[in-house]
Amino acid sequence: LAQEAPAIPSNLSLVSINPSATSQRLSWNAVTDRSGVRYEILITDPNNITRSITTNNTFVDFINLTPNSRYIYKVRAIDQANPANNSLYSSLIEGTTKSLPTLSITSPTQNQILSGTVNLRANYSTNSQTNVATNFTWQLNPSTVIVSTNPNLPSGTIQHNWNSSTVANGQYTLKAIVTDNEGNTQSSEVSINVQNQGNLTGRILYKGLPIDGASVKVDSLSPVLTDSLGRFTVTNLTLGSHQL
Repeated sequence: LAQEAPAIPSNLSLVSINPSATSQRLSWNAVTDRSGVRYEILITDPNNITRSITTNNTFVDFINLTPNSRYIYKVRAIDQANPANNSLYSSLIEGTTKSLPTLSITSPTQNQILSGTVNLRANYSTNSQTNVATNFTWQLNPSTVIVSTNPNLPSGTIQHNWNSSTVANGQYTLKAIVTDNEGNTQSSEVSINVQNQGNLTGRILYKGLPIDGASVKVDSLSPVLTDSLGRFTVTNLTLGSHQL
């Protein structure tokens, strides 16, 4: 006698899980008219490509999905004792993943030359009034944290005054990262060129006595003269070693 097919899985539910922009959980009621049942899920992605997975559970967590995109699901029961004896597919259920936060660095600009104290500034939005930014981080090359804050607002502007002389002169990547309360993360970055300058001061003595009017030359800069106490100052030098 032909065995009756398992019941159709029912009460499908689709909810967001963290991170909500790239993850969804599909669940359904267990089929109770048959033991030894597995479930096959068909998922259709935003490009209308359909793939299938099987599970012994009554839920599946889908991860690495595309943000702000629609996915369509349906489920059927498979009799493991007779894999050809399957239920019909359930009704379709569909859901759209949430959007990632938006983030843009407004200061400094791309390839800007920086020196001294610099105002770091960025605008962010979680794209939902029910979500808030739980963490905002500025960092350098690629994981040196400058500062980390907890805005706890859906959107806003983050500012921080950074002393660029705390790093050596050179090229860096400045990165801003925002994370919301549903685990969604967005980042933005710009290249910066740190070029801090300082003054070199000294005193020229000969046999313990100051030399007035001695010519002091640093690198290829124009020479400066010592004063009556043998003192000199060379201004606007980049930080680092120099030839005197």
